[in-house]
Amino acid sequence: MQAVRDEVHLVALDGRLPIAELYRAAIGAFEALLERIDDEIVAAFDRLTIGPDGPDWEEAGLRGPSATWTYLVHDDVFAGNVLLGLANRASIGFMAVLVLWPVLLAWGIYLRWKRRREVADDIRG
Repeated sequence: MQAVRDEVHLVALDGRLPIAELYRAAIGAFEALLERIDDEIVAAFDRLTIGPDGPDWEEAGLRGPSATWTYLVHDDVFAGNVLLGLANRASIGFMAVLVLWPVLLAWGIYLRWKRRREVADDIRG
């Protein structure tokens, strides 16, 4: 997909839409991935032998995950990020505008005064 993404702009020379070609390639790659996964599952079960002690996972080249991640529906992975929480609240942005507008107005007036002073000095000098 990286190669397709890097070269997809060239299809515009042929009069085609690059985004449509990117989606077409992504759909094809995803379908090929699903087929490859199915083939790997069948091959893994073909290699698996079941003995008196149960399946021999290591002989089949299968092993358990080294770590297990479980997410619940109500998990909030960004809950500890205070700045992200503040940025997502519209009331915080509104309060910032109310508090900072005098400062921004004063700064704008100062810059305009400074610019006029520089122009006047250039005319005199």
